[in-house]
Amino acid sequence: MTEHSEYADRNTDLFFDIADILEFFPEQYRQGTWGEFAPSQVDYDNFEAQFGYDTQTQFAGEDANWIYADEGCGSALCIAGHAAALSGWFPTITGTHRNHPEVSWTVVHKKPHQTSSEPGHKYTSDAGREALGINDAEAAWMFDSERNWTPDDLRRFAAGVNILPDHRQ
Repeated sequence: MTEHSEYADRNTDLFFDIADILEFFPEQYRQGTWGEFAPSQVDYDNFEAQFGYDTQTQFAGEDANWIYADEGCGSALCIAGHAAALSGWFPTITGTHRNHPEVSWTVVHKKPHQTSSEPGHKYTSDAGREALGINDAEAAWMFDSERNWTPDDLRRFAAGVNILPDHRQ
């Protein structure tokens, strides 16, 4: 039998914060990815004002300078990705493409602009699990890319409802 995390161990504020994102900014939630670039037109306009060129037409949104942008980057994240980001974790640089760094949410770091191999990095799933205060089995179920959580689901989990369904216990 799998033990559930204790209510006292769960970061209820973080669960509620992520629930609010899902409710009020649904475009920022994609359970099928740790995190991916999903800018709005406003994001593109802010980027052009900051960097002096139109990345939308030049790089089709694949411009690595998004990691340096002043405004929100227009990213969509899964539950683990939001938990990590809201807990102060940043995406890491995983390599280069066209002489620009490639950025990924698969591995995160507490300092911005770090490579995925720098000491202090974590997998997003680990950072999210620890931040939410849930155990490995709950994280595996909650972070599964096939799940589609609602704000109310997350609020129930914050209130102490079991994350794992009966057949997974």
